[in-house]
Amino acid sequence: MTVLMSQFSGLAAGGEVGITHAIRILGRELDIPMALCGVSNVSAIGSDHLLAPV
Repeated sequence: MTVLMSQFSGLAAGGEVGITHAIRILGRELDIPMALCGVSNVSAIGSDHLLAPV
């Protein structure tokens, strides 16, 4: 839901350029957590990288 809201906000604020910018921001926000987990792309994320609910 949060991802879609970001894209809609980008679209409303700047049209195609705004949504492109919003998607780039989301991509950058994933870069650091993925690097800390030792993966370089989304397809390398496995169930061992996720926390089970307590």
